[in-house]
Amino acid sequence: MQSDFDHTGVAVKKQTATPRVLSAVQNGNSITIRWRQVSGAHKYRLLRRESTGTWKVVGDFKSTKKTYTDSKNLKNKSTYFYTVQCVSADGGSVESTYDKTGVGLIYNAKNLPVQPIRLTEKDNAVFIGDSWTFGSGAYPTTNRFSTRLAQMMGMQEYNFGVGGAGFIIKSKPFSAQLKVAADTMSDQEKEDTRYVFITGGVNDVRHYGTQDYFDRYSSAVYQACCTALEQFPNARIILAQGTMIESGGLQSYHDMVDACNAYLDANLKDDRVLRIPSVGLLLAKSNMAYWRSDGLHPSNKGHSLLASYLYTYICKGSMSVGQYCDTVQPGKNVTVKKACKIWKSKAKVYIKQGKYSITKKVAKKSSIKIGSFDQYLAPEKTVTAEAKSGSRVVGKIRIDPNGSITFTASKAFKGEITIPKITWACLGADDT
Repeated sequence: MQSDFDHTGVAVKKQTATPRVLSAVQNGNSITIRWRQVSGAHKYRLLRRESTGTWKVVGDFKSTKKTYTDSKNLKNKSTYFYTVQCVSADGGSVESTYDKTGVGLIYNAKNLPVQPIRLTEKDNAVFIGDSWTFGSGAYPTTNRFSTRLAQMMGMQEYNFGVGGAGFIIKSKPFSAQLKVAADTMSDQEKEDTRYVFITGGVNDVRHYGTQDYFDRYSSAVYQACCTALEQFPNARIILAQGTMIESGGLQSYHDMVDACNAYLDANLKDDRVLRIPSVGLLLAKSNMAYWRSDGLHPSNKGHSLLASYLYTYICKGSMSVGQYCDTVQPGKNVTVKKACKIWKSKAKVYIKQGKYSITKKVAKKSSIKIGSFDQYLAPEKTVTAEAKSGSRVVGKIRIDPNGSITFTASKAFKGEITIPKITWACLGADDT
């Protein structure tokens, strides 16, 4: 038998497998914890701790229990972690080890979307949608927003997107993609799914019809969400329906989405569904750098921006065009003294002015990498600008289309340089 210790430090004998917390999700002013049952368990003991505290017992539950809603003494903006272990039928002894890391979240008393604390193991992100989700416009498809978003979240991507699909497109409905997901993913993979993204509906909206069509569309969106909730019991459903139409188009397009939202307001009460509005606003057609030449699909830059939008909305609850930013990653030989960020506006991208400290000597006319950022937001051509130390020009800053930012010294240099505000036009035609 394997010896171990419980959360109080008492030695125990491990008799059953270690149960795992699958999710901790805020619902209103409480937190719902779900865990995986294990064979041979007599009872489960749920433990909770704050970020800097010790594990405390929430309660013991019978072996058929696999979920609990915690609402006791929750403090706004505090981080709570949960873990589970098996105990004897009378609760007198511990019969399994426990996950010492646990699963946690930041509790928000105002019930805004919260950012989950990531598990060390990779969880799954499932994507259902039309050609945008499938990856049309992204070359190669590894640049599609779903792949980039899954990478940003540290998750495993399961993409079921299909070109030309929609909620009620008869030949390619989203319901068929959900069925494929159910048939091809194991029960374990579905249990380990943390997010299901349902993005699209452009094709439905573009082929709008009568009020009856509006009603069928609204019902199909509702049913897709309900099916996803049932298939993926531990996931949050992220619904971005309508996608690009809110950036313009006929009033009927907007009427259709408004009708659907009203239907969802009245019928969809599950807190696990997060509806993201105005996704298309960030991909307005006036900004051609984000569109392929067909005018229907995002370019690599568009996919990158869409991934950033969804990621930030999930974490912060809202996002506007002006909020978009991607932090420059400094090279290993550079210490950033002032945050250096890339900001996206409708027409320009620029590096915010800031001071950098070079931590090693740079020989005359030699170059050193001082930062990098998403190459799909880089200039089309190399951009250069003078770098200064105080009032003296000490070299040049170079920004390449591959996203590299380098400093080339004009003489032997070691010390602090100032990055000037560097601007380049972001508008352009097709972007491969």
